[in-house]
Amino acid sequence: MAIGFGCLCGKSEPKCEGFVRYQGEEFYGADKNAADAGRNACNNFCIAKDEKYDQYCREWKETPAAEKARLFRGGKLKRVDATQD
Repeated sequence: MAIGFGCLCGKSEPKCEGFVRYQGEEFYGADKNAADAGRNACNNFCIAKDEKYDQYCREWKETPAAEKARLFRGGKLKRVDATQD
């Protein structure tokens, strides 16, 4: 298994784009900085290619880290939160 990763940030635009290339497919994520753009690309890869991703999300939502994120975000969790912490 080979995974390539990269991130492009333009000087004229405050948006960075991250990507994961896996077996000829590319998965993209964008954000204001390279680290978050990369995480978003990785999340999109996991959503598309990891059969157990939904199970991991459900399990993570029962953890103290999820409760902390829920309080920080005003009670709302996004699907991508499951890969953080």
